[in-house]
Amino acid sequence: MRPTRIFHALLLAITATVAHAQILETKTVNGKEIMCARSGLSSSLKDCGPGGDVYTYVFTGTIASIAPIPNSDEETLQLVPDEVFVGQPPTPLTVQTEQALCALTPIHVGDRWLFRIYKGQKKSLVIGLYTGSSGSITNAYIQREVATYRRLKTIGSLGLLQGSVFHGEYIESATIPNALVTAANPRSGISFTTTTDAEGHYEFQPLTPGRYNLTVAPIGAYKADRSYANVEAGVCWDVSLDREAHGEISGRILRANGSPATNIDLVIIDADNTGYTTLQTDGDGRFDSYAYPPGKYILGVNFPPNPTWFNGSGAGADLKLPPASWFYPGVQDRSHATILTLNPDQKLTNINITLPTH
Repeated sequence: MRPTRIFHALLLAITATVAHAQILETKTVNGKEIMCARSGLSSSLKDCGPGGDVYTYVFTGTIASIAPIPNSDEETLQLVPDEVFVGQPPTPLTVQTEQALCALTPIHVGDRWLFRIYKGQKKSLVIGLYTGSSGSITNAYIQREVATYRRLKTIGSLGLLQGSVFHGEYIESATIPNALVTAANPRSGISFTTTTDAEGHYEFQPLTPGRYNLTVAPIGAYKADRSYANVEAGVCWDVSLDREAHGEISGRILRANGSPATNIDLVIIDADNTGYTTLQTDGDGRFDSYAYPPGKYILGVNFPPNPTWFNGSGAGADLKLPPASWFYPGVQDRSHATILTLNPDQKLTNINITLPTH
């Protein structure tokens, strides 16, 4: 299990599972304190197409009018589409904002944007303004996405492969310009190369469908991890290439009689309480948490089971931690727990625990 990494300056709110994690950020807008929410999860592989399975309409167009919604912080927008990538939007199209006060880009009548419109909870058409999915055509990133959408309309049996190269874990690190990236098809033996631009972004010429192994030439002492993508006809994949932490904390939990302790909840806590990740033993009592950065950690066990336990992961200040009942190597008082020191790329694979008799 790889822990979900997020910006530590923000607060991560965890529900029952990591899949529902959200990053919550407090902002002050016009003297009013508001809470802005967006997904806290990340992935190194994403679909860089227009997202027809997510959005009802995707198009470029102009903001024709903006009107406040009474007794609300949201607004009603009238949009005039010009170049359409998904759906058949009417002209004009009326949508409602979502988190208008959290907008990453100011909204003005007459501005031309790339719009991604989806159906909200009440089936009304919505534009989310804190996700960054819609934005002004003056933005270089948006311009690149529009260019990609245009190419996908005419690419036929080929596919697109692009992404960025980062120095370290991509969500919290800088991009690398002038990096040499290679895509090799192991079946055909054919390789393609390209170089990242000033923003660390790369893009290959349209490729025939198939699996491509991705590598980045070493940059000084830094070498990004290998990755791959399965290119499909008419599809665009964006692959972030970075260097993950390769640390590992794993072991096995046994009951007092020597049998495997299955489905036991554990938590790996940063010793300074700035992060945690939960996991669970398998049918053989084993647990394994990998891709950990160097640091100091404490291992807690939910045994005997605490009814207020919760699963997930989080990072930041003032975290609520899962209430472990017992700590490695076998103490109830956390202050007496053994601190696990993990060096860069070290693998602590023999953290074996025997549960106490109760």
